[in-house]
Amino acid sequence: MEGIWGMSAWEFIKLGGPVMIPILLCSLFALGVIIEKLVYFAIIKIDVPQFKSRVFALIKANKIGEAVQLCDASPSPVAKIFKAGILKFGAARDEIKEGMDDASSFEIPKMESRLGAVATIAHIAPLLGLLGTVTGMTASFHTIQVRAASLNPVTPGDLAGGISEAL
Repeated sequence: MEGIWGMSAWEFIKLGGPVMIPILLCSLFALGVIIEKLVYFAIIKIDVPQFKSRVFALIKANKIGEAVQLCDASPSPVAKIFKAGILKFGAARDEIKEGMDDASSFEIPKMESRLGAVATIAHIAPLLGLLGTVTGMTASFHTIQVRAASLNPVTPGDLAGGISEAL
């Protein structure tokens, strides 16, 4: 007998009882969000110090149009925030800051999207695990009750199914 090492993944999940399905769905959704975020952050990755020095060099050389084009060429939120500041070139410092704040208030939610769902899953999954423990123990106690009512002795094998679900 090989035990749990000889089981398929589906058999192992079925041993966990009906609560394993929502736990599995939560895990798959969280994994999907994590993969999506990894791809998104890989796309928007930028060497900020180098980008900043290139933009500032163009601004110092009074090549504002080229600085804007450099920002447009990058998919990074940093570039979009810089562009908002560059477009206000020549305005008062407060106006430039306000333009960059507006751009950042638009870019940051895009970077944080779906992270609330992952946080919710992080809170729900342990509760689902606890629910699985309760249903497994309930199954064990039900087995004890049925065996005792029929005046049959309870064996460890009778309780094993409920305990394995609880674990």
